[in-house]
Amino acid sequence: NGNSINVNQNVIVDDTTDPATPTLADVNVGQCSGTPPTPTTTDNCAGTINGTTSTSFPITAQGTTVVTWTFDDENGNTINVNQNVIVDDTTDPETPTLADVNVGQCSGTPPTPTTTDNCAGTINGTTSTSFPITAQGTTVVTWTFNDGNGNSINVNQNVIVDDTTDPICNAIGITVTLDSMGNATITGADIDNGSSDNCGIASLSASPNTFNSSNLGPNNVTLTVTDTNGNSTNCNVVVTVEDNALNNPDEEIVDIRIYPNPFNDNLKISLPQEYFGNLMNIEIFDLRGRLIHRLAKEVTSTTIQFNEFSNLEEGPYFIKITDQVSKRSAFKQLIKK
Repeated sequence: NGNSINVNQNVIVDDTTDPATPTLADVNVGQCSGTPPTPTTTDNCAGTINGTTSTSFPITAQGTTVVTWTFDDENGNTINVNQNVIVDDTTDPETPTLADVNVGQCSGTPPTPTTTDNCAGTINGTTSTSFPITAQGTTVVTWTFNDGNGNSINVNQNVIVDDTTDPICNAIGITVTLDSMGNATITGADIDNGSSDNCGIASLSASPNTFNSSNLGPNNVTLTVTDTNGNSTNCNVVVTVEDNALNNPDEEIVDIRIYPNPFNDNLKISLPQEYFGNLMNIEIFDLRGRLIHRLAKEVTSTTIQFNEFSNLEEGPYFIKITDQVSKRSAFKQLIKK
């Protein structure tokens, strides 16, 4: 009939349904770092929806990182779902082959060894051994390689200190004088003239080191220098032995008489009574000061008589009488006929 009207009506489409909440299983993304796959869910209107997150990838922290994924249907409906993302380094560092290392003659510190690791890259070894090593021979050093992610290995290395250098022996000749008993002793230090060693000297010894009247004059003596590690060197030197019997005594026995002089077989010594009971050392020397004969006599009377010197060759001699108690001496010249 040609008559019509237009009337508006509001027709509302209103999505009030959240996306479906997915179950996000724990995910291991690698040994050192990784990025998890993007999870999805479904929505009544949008269909498949990808999750988004503010977490930065890749994840490098060892262990479990909780990643919060957001699912938005673009119609004002969102949900947040957490997921455990795991980075777990279970691989030990590479086991290096550590060659034996010689660190010196006396002491030394070995270079720090390294190895590689799947996550840490190059790793330096650490050890509880104190450096420098001073013990001679082989010391077993245990190096630990730790990747910082809970994985470590121990590797042994032989570290060698080997002193193969002999000491340098340097000796000097000396002159020694026999004591009142006709003896003299020296030490290695007495004839040492600056011997040296790269690691240090342990001992100096002289051989022979004792002398008596039979050694008057020059004597060949060997100085042995031994270092702290058992290496030794010898060198020779001359030690001259002299007798001090021809020196005037500091305290003389007075009122002593030695007769007959010249003598033949028997010799008599007259002493003051104060020496009764004492023991006298009686020594005969030639003109060069060499001890020819020695004996000891106890003073039991004012006169000591003996014939022990009857076998001496004819000629001049010196006699020295020493009181062992007071240490006083008398020194006279004799002639044997």
